Amino acid sequence: MAGDADKITFATDARSLHSNWTSALVYVGDASENSGTAGYYAGGIRSTASDVIDKFTFSSESVAALSATMSAGSYYSRCTANKGTAMYIFVGNASGHDTTVDKLTFSGDTKSTLSSGLSSGRYHMGVFADKDVAVYAALAGATTNTDRWAMPSDTRTTIAMSARQGGASGFANSDWS
Repeated sequence: MAGDADKITFATDARSLHSNWTSALVYVGDASENSGTAGYYAGGIRSTASDVIDKFTFSSESVAALSATMSAGSYYSRCTANKGTAMYIFVGNASGHDTTVDKLTFSGDTKSTLSSGLSSGRYHMGVFADKDVAVYAALAGATTNTDRWAMPSDTRTTIAMSARQGGASGFANSDWS
């Protein structure tokens, strides 16, 4: 059994059902994209917490599970991408509140793990990217810190915020022009 997704065609706003969008029935993971090429879905619950990364190729509307997997099976993972370069996977709730950050490089669909993960273990965070500048994770919970990884070095710094941040959301500054 595989997961289905709604497809909305931008030119007409027409909605259609796309069967087999993920390689298995899955929920509470997260997705991001390599614009114009493919969408990726990471983690979630398939029958248990999953480490699978699915790739949905836009041109053929086909899906395949990658050989690269997340560092741990996880649900409530969060993802964001640096357009054309890599997707960042914040593992989330793997074993409690995980600090692991995986990086999936689009050119070879290969995964590495950043040497500096989250400054504190969280899930339900908001993550976003500023193309070729930095990736951010606004931590949910009782912290006011936002973690920032500079590109291309993936060096983490922490930004003190004045109010609690986070929540299940994400966006990108990707220069869509």
